[in-house]
Amino acid sequence: MAVPLQLPTIQHWTCRSCAGCCREHQIEITDEERDRLAEQGWTAANAPGGVEPVVPLGAGSRFVSAKWLPAAFKRRARFRLNHAPDGACAFLRPDGLCAVHKEFGEATKPLACRVYPYAFHPSKKGATVSLRFSCPTVTANGGAAVTENAAEIRTLAHDVLPAGYKGGEPPRLSRSQAVGWADFDRIRGALTACFTEAGPFAPALLRAVYIAALVDRSDFAAISGRRLGEFLDLVSNAAAEELPADLQEYDPPTRAGELAFRGALAKYAHKDTAAAAAGGLLPRLRRVWGATKLVSAAGLTPPGLWAGPVPVARLAEAAGPLPPGADELFARFVRVKLDGLAFCGPAFDGWPLTDGFFALALTFPLTLTLARWRALADGRDRLTLEDVREALRLTDHHHGYDPGTTGSNHRRTVRQLQGAGDLAKLIARSARPPG
Repeated sequence: MAVPLQLPTIQHWTCRSCAGCCREHQIEITDEERDRLAEQGWTAANAPGGVEPVVPLGAGSRFVSAKWLPAAFKRRARFRLNHAPDGACAFLRPDGLCAVHKEFGEATKPLACRVYPYAFHPSKKGATVSLRFSCPTVTANGGAAVTENAAEIRTLAHDVLPAGYKGGEPPRLSRSQAVGWADFDRIRGALTACFTEAGPFAPALLRAVYIAALVDRSDFAAISGRRLGEFLDLVSNAAAEELPADLQEYDPPTRAGELAFRGALAKYAHKDTAAAAAGGLLPRLRRVWGATKLVSAAGLTPPGLWAGPVPVARLAEAAGPLPPGADELFARFVRVKLDGLAFCGPAFDGWPLTDGFFALALTFPLTLTLARWRALADGRDRLTLEDVREALRLTDHHHGYDPGTTGSNHRRTVRQLQGAGDLAKLIARSARPPG
């Protein structure tokens, strides 16, 4: 029996063969996939990249091929697809197509390659489907409606989900509370409802953060079902009435909040590809130095990060007004993450709903800061939609997939920003016009 799937009905996607995913992601493969590639006869001589197509994964990878290592240990080693010196996957052809796909069919490609940009997460009786906005076609909402790809997605789900899978438990609601699926979905629905109508995104996000903050502080031991729905209606109405209508009314972030935000920005302001990781210690040291420069707000942004050098202090300036299309992009991004459960629980290293949503909300000022950085590096003060799209691609390249964005340090940063009121201040500052 097929597992029920919840598809993101507002999202479109059709692969455009841009090959971005073949250059930007490290693909770990299973033993079965490694054996299949070997049986197909791939070597450095016939792989398009001109390198050994499969290499060991991890810090100890150089020892895996050592002759003195017992065979049993070699078998337990982890492996990944190799990258050519230009950063392309070893199997990427000059025409942008996959050699494995071309020669042996799509079904023989590693599962991780076939699944991207989809992501599957447990729901009550099945799975939700989200998408990675690191894919430019997802960000642009291009191609066919995802619902038209339902048959393909069901095939992928069959390969991704374990045999006998029948759903999972809901993520925790907060650090101190857990509720059943029905109440979890009521609260998730209240957050989603903030983004269902067209309009400016920042006020909608501020309302959702307000709701999540009250949920985080509330005790639901005696509130469930219909009573919880009534509570959420009251909270939603209060958010609309109590929050300032003008983003200029929000105070600037505190000094501690600025420092914490720049530390978070450093986690997102780079792109670590397999080719870059192969550079050894020097790229890592440059990244640490770059993070230090960002946090100190001194001088110019260092080279080798997201964009060209600009004064670090200018990144704290207001990035608004948002260009046409950006409000729709952010609303769609948040809804796909909420509907697909890609912001908490198993998708986010076990984070509860409230902390996961605060982290998701933080991606808005992070993305607009990255977009402003890109514009300034290009000699512009005004953002374009392409600035925002490229910045969101980088943000989602990391969010939930880079351990630095799901670890305890980042969680403390998110809690600190929310607890001090700086999260709302950062959101407001990012979206309002300068002056």
